[in-house]
Amino acid sequence: MTGKKNKLTVSLTALFFICVLFFKPTVVFAEDENVILQMRKLDLKTGEKIFLHLKIIYEKDLGNVEISELDNFEVLSIGRATIIPRTINGKSMFEQSFVYTVIPKKAGEFKLKGIVMCDGVTYESNELTVKVQDKDADEEERINDTFIETNISHDEIYFGEKVVVGYELYSRSNIENYRFLTEVKIDEVITNHIPEDKLSKDFINVNGNDYTKYEVKKMFIFPVKVGTITIPNYEFKANVSTKDFFKSGKPVYLQTQGKEIKVKPLPLENKPDDFSGIVGNLNIKSEYSQKEINYGDSVTLKVTAQGNCNLDNFKRIINGKLEGFSVYETEKNFHENIVDYKYTAKKEFEVILVPEKTGKLSIEPIEIFYFDTESKTYKKAEIKGTTIEVKGKMTEVQTSSQSNSEAVEKIVINQVSYDTSNEEYFTISIKMKHLWVVIVAVIMLIAAVVIGVIHFRRQMKKDRRLEAIYRRLKKAGDEKEIYNVFNEMIKYKFRVSLKANSKDVVIQSIEDDELAGLVIEVIEYMESREEEINLNTLKDKIKKIYIIFAGM
Repeated sequence: MTGKKNKLTVSLTALFFICVLFFKPTVVFAEDENVILQMRKLDLKTGEKIFLHLKIIYEKDLGNVEISELDNFEVLSIGRATIIPRTINGKSMFEQSFVYTVIPKKAGEFKLKGIVMCDGVTYESNELTVKVQDKDADEEERINDTFIETNISHDEIYFGEKVVVGYELYSRSNIENYRFLTEVKIDEVITNHIPEDKLSKDFINVNGNDYTKYEVKKMFIFPVKVGTITIPNYEFKANVSTKDFFKSGKPVYLQTQGKEIKVKPLPLENKPDDFSGIVGNLNIKSEYSQKEINYGDSVTLKVTAQGNCNLDNFKRIINGKLEGFSVYETEKNFHENIVDYKYTAKKEFEVILVPEKTGKLSIEPIEIFYFDTESKTYKKAEIKGTTIEVKGKMTEVQTSSQSNSEAVEKIVINQVSYDTSNEEYFTISIKMKHLWVVIVAVIMLIAAVVIGVIHFRRQMKKDRRLEAIYRRLKKAGDEKEIYNVFNEMIKYKFRVSLKANSKDVVIQSIEDDELAGLVIEVIEYMESREEEINLNTLKDKIKKIYIIFAGM
């Protein structure tokens, strides 16, 4: 009996080890340097930008790529280098590099490790212990010399209102240039950006210190649903002048403040049946051109609607038929503006009223219902009514009959009248078949002008010296000559030599993170001697950099 128990124990033990061998997850530590994680220094301070390099060598398939404890860092960008074929110990392999641009969020000690799935196997890189300290008072003061603010006109609105969102950059130093590192995009809203040439630059005093204030972005947003609208925080980069002739501006990385806007539904109580959809404070002005006219002439009603309200859906003044008149209505002008960081709108209409009969014709007041956000009630704005006296005789219609012929209708036109009350407008009548020809011709002319202007601007912006350097590079016949010309190109654009400086110096000299990653990729490709350099591959890598240069 004891023997049977021993045999059963041995069998279960063997089964256990078989299960462990076949079903446990495969994790291999990168002792063969399949995955390498590098940073140029491990002692950082909060707010300091650093590059994190992850190099991966694999045989066929590269799967998921992660870095442990990276959530303690703000990731500004992730650059992914071109895949490079390699031959290692007679085996065909591939190399892929990632460059992370990160900023520590808080002080502490963090252990970073790359975790990569390659060819169905999970590899772990070497571990980096990064120690982060808080900035000292002097550094904090320097950061506060340049900061960015998020401003909104309202944090609580009714559905149908527009909100102003703006970003203002403050600095006590001269700013060479700036840009958002992430796309400014807000979900569930319609956005209308203010053109850059309309943004202002002012000088302002903040807490006793003089600052230059730059409006870096301003827009109207219109929420399309009720609820909470979230404005995310965005990464922002400003280049602060160092006043050094040989060194470009020092980059300062900032983050905008996120905001939330509560969008409330309009109340249903006392809502008029013919509610216009206008939400906000509305002011209506109206004026009739004349009160007495001859039959055949017309009256012009001019209406101006304005206020801190959304007038997008306010399309017509007169809906339906106006008794005694033919109505021809046009929208003349529409302007949106920001006054004291509040949205305002103004829309002008012109209504032509042509009498259909003579005598005294009454026009009843026209009521426009809107929701007033100050009193939180529905109100009405009124276009005043009037009486138009139409003099003269109506057009006569005469008929005559002749023997052995059909009755012929004869229309007598007593007068042709032109409205000269507004000399700013000139009316031209064009047949419909001719109108399309004119429209097509005008569109083609405008397109030709736009293409010509774009071509002219591109020609003016071209860097002739850069073009000459790149032409030499394309003609170069060996890797040494190619790299020498490439080095000349980088020295021309950034005043840094690839041969005389380390990779860290090169990275610090190139402001654009993506561009810096591409340059480092070329350097590492040239330094690798495990395989023969492919001239076409090298030129393709440099071509990507040249394209970015040409667009700068």
